[in-house]
Amino acid sequence: MPIHSCVQSNNPIAIELTRGGIAECTYRASVAIVDTTGKVVRHYGDIESPIYPRSAVKLLQATPMVESTAHEHYKLSPQEIAITCASHSGESEHAHTAQCILHKIGLDEPDLECGCQDTSYKPYYKEMIARNEPFTQLHNNCSGKHSGMLTLNQYRGWNNKGYIQQDHPVQQAILGTMEMMYGIDMSHAPVDVDGCSAPTWAVPLKNVAYAFAQIADPSVLPTEKEHAVRCLRDSVMEHPYYIGGTNRFDTVLMETLKGKIFAKSGADGVYTVALPDYGLGIAVKVDCGTALARTVITTNILEQIGVLDTLSPQDKMKLEKYRQPIMKNRRDIQFGTMNFVL
Repeated sequence: MPIHSCVQSNNPIAIELTRGGIAECTYRASVAIVDTTGKVVRHYGDIESPIYPRSAVKLLQATPMVESTAHEHYKLSPQEIAITCASHSGESEHAHTAQCILHKIGLDEPDLECGCQDTSYKPYYKEMIARNEPFTQLHNNCSGKHSGMLTLNQYRGWNNKGYIQQDHPVQQAILGTMEMMYGIDMSHAPVDVDGCSAPTWAVPLKNVAYAFAQIADPSVLPTEKEHAVRCLRDSVMEHPYYIGGTNRFDTVLMETLKGKIFAKSGADGVYTVALPDYGLGIAVKVDCGTALARTVITTNILEQIGVLDTLSPQDKMKLEKYRQPIMKNRRDIQFGTMNFVL
């Protein structure tokens, strides 16, 4: 069976890593900027071939839960709603918040099906090791998303075993939301298992950007879905710590551009942005999957659009290390920069 590659060798070079005055490495990428009508406003590279958005689309995965009003039934707080969209660092507050959701719906950590994961926040990791405390599924970066899936599941009265299976009603509800917001028939879309064991479907980058344009301006959606998307988006924008964590790009970006951006990373070089003031969605895919390259591309695209223009000099400095990172070795000696060239 032939394998279709979503990695395009003809995508433009977006980033050059320099050392000693020459480009040591290059990173190719594709970028789509789309408005709420589905019009591609600007693009670089191949935006038609399917890519896996991975964790970038967790808001879409949480939408059926909020649309069902399960969040109201179980009295979820804005922070708990926000973490259902998260790829968090597994810090103490993240694990606690996911556990609070589970307790509210009458379940506990063993009911999660995302798998155990160490916290990625080093200070907390060292604390837990020193206390000889085990890492659990609550520390998994997707524990909030899975808690949200189980919230919908409990509210509907479905079987909570196997809620991660593609044919389970939870995943089918999510697929329906994705089809509407991507604007395509996904009956034949490539699908496989994500890192957290839930399904991930592949779609063209331009359709991912289109979904984020609707997150930017949910008024184009049917009323109940509009309210759900707006609730999730605003909860995250008001409490960005819960979607990422300490010193995480998602969190820093939303804290710095407070109220002006919804941002979400996806594994293997994906980044997505919704800009409410512009009614635009942005989707980035770095061919080689490098996480640092996606943050450099995203920050520079935001600068090109003018999103950073209103920031104070102090706030601009907070984002400068993402716009043009200075590369240093383990002795803190500078050796080069990552330059945006699109």
